[in-house]
Amino acid sequence: TKATFPGYWTNACCSHPLFTPAEYSPGGDPVLGVKNAAIRKLNDELGIKPGTLTPQDFAYTTRIHYEAHSDDGVWGEHEIDYILLLKGGIEDRGVMDPNAEEVEAVKFVTEAQLKTMFKQHSAKEIKL
Repeated sequence: TKATFPGYWTNACCSHPLFTPAEYSPGGDPVLGVKNAAIRKLNDELGIKPGTLTPQDFAYTTRIHYEAHSDDGVWGEHEIDYILLLKGGIEDRGVMDPNAEEVEAVKFVTEAQLKTMFKQHSAKEIKL
């Protein structure tokens, strides 16, 4: 039922900070606000309840300019994204309850498996 990019394997979630003190960190660390937004969105999309994760559980890696268009040209994204990695595994914590309107399936992959997925995408076997 996802309106944007249904059937695609994508990132776990996007943070999209809100204009609230907890998420835009006035006068403080902007990455902290992004981490707080990620915690909120992980609840919205993957059902990981607030309090399960803290900002310290995330490693900030970089910030990128991202643009993508849907196959039908109706939807698209054009944004600045902060790339965060979760330190430690969430799969072992048994705390996910994915939102069916946002998530069709969940898959944890190694770096080698991710590289294979990129090759499958290039061969048009899967959508990334």
